[in-house]
Amino acid sequence: FNQSIDRLYMSNYENARMAAYEDYSGREYPTQTEEGRQAGFNAAFDARYPIVKEEARQIAYAQAVANPDTGSSEYQQTYTDQRQATYNRRYEEIRIANFNEAEVETFDQNIEEQTEIFRVSRFATVDAIYKNNPVVKFESSDMLDGGVQGVAKADGVFQPGEVTLHNVTITNFGDKAANNVTVSLDNGERVKLPSIPAKTTATIRGAVKSEISNRLGSVEEKTLQAFSPLTAEARIQGRHYYATSTARLNFGDKKKVSVTYPLALSNLKTQSQLLINEANTLSVSVTNKSGRKYDGALTIELRDNAQTDIVTKEFDSVSSLGQGRSTTLNSAKVLVTNERDVFKDLVFSAVIKKNGVIVGQLDNALQTMVKAPYSAKSGKPVFLVDSSKNARDLINALEEVGGLTNASVIDLSLARMNRDVLNKGLNKKMIVALDNLRGSTIPGVSALLKNSEDTVLLFVDSRNAGLNLARNNSGVLKNAALLPVFLKGNDELFNLRFTNPYLDGVTEMTVAAQTTPNGMKEAMRTLSGLMKTHNELVTEAGSALTENNALQASAKVQNMIAMATAEILNINEAYKKTNNSRFEELAVDSKLLYSRVLDHSGKKVKRSTLSKNLSAFTMYQVIDHALDNFDPVDDRMDQDIELKVEDNMRDTIKGTGLFRIGKGLRDNLRKEYKSLYNKLDDNPFVQSPFRM
Repeated sequence: FNQSIDRLYMSNYENARMAAYEDYSGREYPTQTEEGRQAGFNAAFDARYPIVKEEARQIAYAQAVANPDTGSSEYQQTYTDQRQATYNRRYEEIRIANFNEAEVETFDQNIEEQTEIFRVSRFATVDAIYKNNPVVKFESSDMLDGGVQGVAKADGVFQPGEVTLHNVTITNFGDKAANNVTVSLDNGERVKLPSIPAKTTATIRGAVKSEISNRLGSVEEKTLQAFSPLTAEARIQGRHYYATSTARLNFGDKKKVSVTYPLALSNLKTQSQLLINEANTLSVSVTNKSGRKYDGALTIELRDNAQTDIVTKEFDSVSSLGQGRSTTLNSAKVLVTNERDVFKDLVFSAVIKKNGVIVGQLDNALQTMVKAPYSAKSGKPVFLVDSSKNARDLINALEEVGGLTNASVIDLSLARMNRDVLNKGLNKKMIVALDNLRGSTIPGVSALLKNSEDTVLLFVDSRNAGLNLARNNSGVLKNAALLPVFLKGNDELFNLRFTNPYLDGVTEMTVAAQTTPNGMKEAMRTLSGLMKTHNELVTEAGSALTENNALQASAKVQNMIAMATAEILNINEAYKKTNNSRFEELAVDSKLLYSRVLDHSGKKVKRSTLSKNLSAFTMYQVIDHALDNFDPVDDRMDQDIELKVEDNMRDTIKGTGLFRIGKGLRDNLRKEYKSLYNKLDDNPFVQSPFRM
């Protein structure tokens, strides 16, 4: 049904649409038709009219040129206008030509007479100006040195603070004296000159004064200007002026001079290296750079930055010094007796005076340092340095610890004077090596470590490179054991090296560490606990722990464990390198630190021995674990040495016998202090210097 409806609807709709279209398309529309016709006409006219018009104009023009209508009014008017214009132009040409010719003839006939009349009149005017007025001209000026308080005058050199004298030369061409000439310098203040007579060139000496205000080594510039008021015609009286409008005679006479001293001091030096408590001699050269001879006492004053009086005799005075001449003095004496002036920047400068006025100074200050041989100071660090190569680090380090009164110095630049201490080594000292990172301290390190005992060697440099540099270039550190440790009171990781007395020719195991200048003081404080004998390490660790503080880290116990572990590593390294069985026996030697701690404790536990027991038990917990699980130790250990050490410790800790029938320290501690034992068992690495 729906389909039938749609089909019928569409058929009827189409029929109706076609009928309507036929009806409306067949109708006439007169209004619209007329509007369309008119629009088409206008468009066609606008497009064609300019073309037709131009074609018609060209035809008419051609006809008019070929056959002009001479009788027409347009033709007649055009002809008349052109004829008149031509006449006027030609008339003007003829008139100008005849006028110019007549003008020249008339001028030639009268010029001489008129010129003479004018000349006589003008000469009288000019002559009257010259007779009745000054006519001045600025010629030149000179700048001379006038000295300082009467000293150094007229030597041709301009020095700081020196008076300058300016001579001025003026010519007066007029018949009247010039009474109002003034001059000024850069400050603008005018100075009136004396009267300049008529018809005279006069030089006024010292017409104006000034002063050298610039610093030594610079260029001083002075500009002089001259002025004279005009009282007559400017073109005549002011003919020599730079600017008549301002009555200025000259643009500005500029003088430039170098600011320097007439005398020079140079080459100040000591006879030899300055040493504490040893007198020394200073020498200096004096040169006259001025344009004249200097007579009279010339005194040299030495200046220095020392904390105490160190100049014991000044230079002798110079009585006379000719122009361009030099002399050398070597009469001054220096003696340093106080450590406050040792191993510091010492700077000498000097001036030379005449009658109290400085006439010269030292061109380059003498920068030097007073040195001293090694002097032992109880409980103070020892700085190892070559001051000739690394003085700045030494100066900074000494300032950090409060000066030389709080430290000793082994200066490798004084090798002969420090030979004994280098050969004998040091005992219980903190040695701080200040290397220039090119190996400046390596000879000293090699010598000192051979015989030093219970000593710590701390390398300090900004790149943390001194220890590795020494290890790569010094045999005494070649086989040193490496242990990364964290010690109580310092968050810094120390990669400690422990010299190997079994392989590297050193008397005893020494600790070597590395830090930066910023960390130096804290590292010295932390590592000072390692400057101990075995007896001291055992005793201090054996009294550090109690029932109340056993779970608190103890620096003394950590130091002991670190040293004991390093000792085992060095024996292990010697065994691996030599395969010598004696090192197996040495691994359980009773003189070793870990063995002594065990012996000091024993197996029995009681209140009087508890601190020793706790020291031994915590040491065992750390070392036993490190041998198997702490990579820096475990990775280096040979199984033979490891088993020897473990068995030796377990005999004390776990007991003896095949089945550990005899009770050891562990069982006794658990029996007597069960609660404490359980806590230690739960926290076995509280005293560990290693991060395990």
